[in-house]
Amino acid sequence: MGRVPETDFSALNHGERTALDLLAQGHTAKSIAQITGRSVTSVNERLREARRKTGVGSSRELARLLAAQENRDKQIGVAAAAAVAAGPGQEAAVTGVRGLQTRGAVLMGFTLLSGIAALAMISNPASAPQQVPGDAEFNITFPDARMDTRNLYAQLRGETRDPAWAAPREQALRARYARLVHAARMARPVRVTCGATLCEVAGVMPTGDEKLVNETMSEMQGGELDKEMGKLGFKNGGQLFTGGSFITYWLRKEP
Repeated sequence: MGRVPETDFSALNHGERTALDLLAQGHTAKSIAQITGRSVTSVNERLREARRKTGVGSSRELARLLAAQENRDKQIGVAAAAAVAAGPGQEAAVTGVRGLQTRGAVLMGFTLLSGIAALAMISNPASAPQQVPGDAEFNITFPDARMDTRNLYAQLRGETRDPAWAAPREQALRARYARLVHAARMARPVRVTCGATLCEVAGVMPTGDEKLVNETMSEMQGGELDKEMGKLGFKNGGQLFTGGSFITYWLRKEP
């Protein structure tokens, strides 16, 4: 029997890919609209356009095919990078790397970033003003982020950290997110970074379980969390969810 030709995804734009990625995670057009800040009509139009470009009749089937293709591409990329680093005579090590899952690559990235940030803080004298460290993972994890979120990301990295305000807020935010219903199932501990006027909370939700991901997203978008953050002196500056990762900004309230 002949091999079934693979679907060509090259014509899809960022918006169409984002909608399909979220659909593959179990979201509906309504929840995708809420996450991306667009209308349900706009989301449905993107899905229709994606079907037209690829010739696949079902949006959910197209989302499944795209997710499978992206997973294969990422695994091949990890293996290729390992082959370059290993050099001749280390094919066995490369074979082992091919088995890595996408989540493992994401977790290693976050771990590396956390280590870099920690080293930067240790190397700076306590008396010197500390700039909030950058996060190279942001553009990789959130390539289609809305401009307001990118503005907040840039604003935080441009601030001089206020230790007297930032340190206790980071502790309070970690404690609150640790009380999420599925906090113990998070793929890695939540990362909190505060500057002088805002804080950033980022992490990877319980991957591999769509029900837990959806429940975690609903809890983080609920009014109860906003109320508690208000008591801590914060107001919600916006949040994004994509590929099992999330990022939220909490703004410092004016006294």
